[in-house]
Amino acid sequence: MARWDARFYYLDWRYFNKLDRDFWEMCLDDEGLVRAEYRSWLQEEENVSGDLTNWKVSREACELYEQLRGQLPSAARVQADTLLGRLFGFADSDYWPGFAGWDYSPAEGEWLKKTEVNHLLSPQKIKELLPLWQPELAVAITSVMGIRPQDTYLNCVEAFLAYLEEWIELLKRANQLGDRGLLVLLS
Repeated sequence: MARWDARFYYLDWRYFNKLDRDFWEMCLDDEGLVRAEYRSWLQEEENVSGDLTNWKVSREACELYEQLRGQLPSAARVQADTLLGRLFGFADSDYWPGFAGWDYSPAEGEWLKKTEVNHLLSPQKIKELLPLWQPELAVAITSVMGIRPQDTYLNCVEAFLAYLEEWIELLKRANQLGDRGLLVLLS
């Protein structure tokens, strides 16, 4: 599998419906950086770890969670299905019950198709997801995760939890920026 790199952007949600098919050509320069005139409403997250940018890690996280979820207590499983399904879960969408409800509005679904964005989280969805990451969920995951092969990206519970925390940090930064959504673009 060739490497897919993920890029993360914060979008001022007031501009969501104003973008068209030429979104990336319009907003990015030849080096892939956001053009100066669009930086007030489109901001690329530059402090993203290699684990988040390497999309193979997301695929591995999906597979790992699939192995863990049946062992989680039901309340923790529902919470994790919702949270993880909305974060990296779209990397492999055949898995958990939460996948069926990505909760893209019809406008968002159309926008995804025409802009080539792979995933988005609206400011409202971010506000709904942030409270789901609780210490109790981390404890539940820790209690069921066993030893992993050393040749994997997420080879221990600490690596998996750190990966989840990085996603949560992205959401927190978007939330702190105000009415911003999170866009994911795979290249």
